[in-house]
Amino acid sequence: TFERVELRRTDGGREVTTITDGAISAAISPDAKTVLTGSQDGKAELWSTEGGAAIATFVGHKGQVRSVAFSPNGRTVLTGSGDGTAKVWRQEGGDAITTFVAHQVESYNYISIDSVAFSPDGRFVLTGSSNGLTELWPAEGGDLLETFEINGSDVTSVAFSPDGATVLTGSSDKTARLWPIDPVLLAAPAEQMRIACIRLKDIGVTALSEADLVRFPIVDRHTPHPCAKIWAGR
Repeated sequence: TFERVELRRTDGGREVTTITDGAISAAISPDAKTVLTGSQDGKAELWSTEGGAAIATFVGHKGQVRSVAFSPNGRTVLTGSGDGTAKVWRQEGGDAITTFVAHQVESYNYISIDSVAFSPDGRFVLTGSSNGLTELWPAEGGDLLETFEINGSDVTSVAFSPDGATVLTGSSDKTARLWPIDPVLLAAPAEQMRIACIRLKDIGVTALSEADLVRFPIVDRHTPHPCAKIWAGR
């Protein structure tokens, strides 16, 4: 736990602003005018970098806010929590726009989202969880797009490459990994990002073979009913 958050200049390290709120996560906005902190009490708070005045509070998580991020345009913020959810919020008004729920893995009884990130173009959200799953979501809300799995390790840090085509994960097994995002997802226009999940048993697939994985290349195995993901423009 941080006793305080300090904002310092890069040219000499002079302290600009100090925020004391028991934060465990922090991020600075793209325009450097505000700071977002996440706390043990399940709240995220927005602060001015000039004087440290509180601007807004985001309330809705049932666990500590373990990771926070700003969207590239700064209009929305992202939080990841120990309650196993991530939320996108409007910066003005503090309303939650959408909630993403980490998928359950059988060997884990407790799931915490420990790291979050926006893609450089703001279209995607990335969440890293204590169950070893890194999950890619449409930022405006919707079904899971893609999963990157590390068995037996907590995903403690996530990031996008500058071109948004690759995901970087850091995990408790002391490794960092690079993962390519499905090119079809990257090529789809934003208005075509709505996903439909078709249960495999409804289209006659009762077991996943290698042939099935070719026919249905994005398959969500972490739901009660495994499904193929179909989207416009595929």
